[in-house]
Amino acid sequence: LFIDHKAGIQLVIPAGWMAMRVNEAEYYDAFTADVVLANPALNERLTQIQDLDLNVYRLDAFDIREGHIPNGVISDINVIFQAGDTRSLEKWAKAEGNRKSPLKNYKLVSLGYGKTADGTRILAIEQTWSKDQSNTIFHRGVFFSVPTGTVVLDFYANKSFKDTVLPDFE
Repeated sequence: LFIDHKAGIQLVIPAGWMAMRVNEAEYYDAFTADVVLANPALNERLTQIQDLDLNVYRLDAFDIREGHIPNGVISDINVIFQAGDTRSLEKWAKAEGNRKSPLKNYKLVSLGYGKTADGTRILAIEQTWSKDQSNTIFHRGVFFSVPTGTVVLDFYANKSFKDTVLPDFE
């Protein structure tokens, strides 16, 4: 269970996922975990996130189950909190829909509204892009308006593997 009092949210991290907050004990411990030592992609991701703004970047979780890093592409869930950004979901949709991406073969797959099981209204965005010749990345971003700003749950996976791990995110 991850509770973020600053963002005013809580969520359950799926079994088989390694969750961490940057610059906390679990982050530093992750570098010495057997699964990280055996998977350069995990070590690279840990290194990439080390300097992120901790007021915005709240949590990162990797799928560390055996066989769940196809072609070296990790499945990743992260929590972003935009404190004070109280744009409506419609304004977020417009901004995301108009965003130009420098990513190779970027495609906006879908953009729409939905509700969580408890009736909370959300904006969901799906995108794909090429990481390299053999890997396409799938991204789903789910935006929530909270009283103190906006929370975004991001999910990334190898597109060819997304159907295996997307239920964990859902």
